[in-house]
Amino acid sequence: MPTFGALGMSMALLTSAGSAHAQDASAIAQLIQASSKVTTPWSLAAFAIAALVVIVSLLVIKPNAATRKIMWICAAAITFLGLVPIIVSVFVVPPVASVYRIRVTVVGPGQTPVEDAKVWSTIGGEAKKVAGGWEFDIPVASKPATGKFTVFAEQPNAFLAGSREIVLGADTGMAMAVTVPLEKVKPARVRGFVQNEEGATLGGARVMVAGYAGEMIVTSDNGGFELPAHAASGQHVLVHVQKDGYVSSQLSHLAGDDPLVVMLRKKQSGD
Repeated sequence: MPTFGALGMSMALLTSAGSAHAQDASAIAQLIQASSKVTTPWSLAAFAIAALVVIVSLLVIKPNAATRKIMWICAAAITFLGLVPIIVSVFVVPPVASVYRIRVTVVGPGQTPVEDAKVWSTIGGEAKKVAGGWEFDIPVASKPATGKFTVFAEQPNAFLAGSREIVLGADTGMAMAVTVPLEKVKPARVRGFVQNEEGATLGGARVMVAGYAGEMIVTSDNGGFELPAHAASGQHVLVHVQKDGYVSSQLSHLAGDDPLVVMLRKKQSGD
């Protein structure tokens, strides 16, 4: 390291200054060489003061042996002060980071990266979109007792979803990279009943999911129907219901197991 080199030359300079056979020109040359290698403020201050003591010793006051010894001790002490910040930076353990950084990459069935997925976790917290994926910054205080949590990802329009369990270790300062593979999710269905205003079931009603007229079905006497939702479970689908003599109905409903009850009103003269 440049700092250690500069301080080493400073000490060599002090030694040469103490020698009865040292030459003034040589000491000054070493001083110039050492000064070019000082890089930190503390070591620069220590070097400058030590060099000043040496220059004064060599060129000005020509002290006796006792005074020279005191000046060398002062110079050595100041140089040691210059080493303190370096010793601390090398040997003192840095503070432990307080955040786990989790980098998430989502890939599709063909192992190609997916950039438009929805990503979240059981711990919560916002997934930050970064180049090539997402990132979670999880505070140590949010770490589960087991150290385990799950990252979820989905691409609803493509019926793709996936998850990955992660175990948080003791090293909070290190970034962890995980990959969440997406797999095909079985499309949900939409089911329910058609009834009149009195609550009686209506057979013969035509039911379809918006955009899929070719899959329209006719309700049986019990008024029941079931259709492909063309959506994942929990997604909204638009259902059209019509029957001769009744006002048509169009309802938004969540795909899945919860039944949709559609009430049709009889047409009046003004309808």
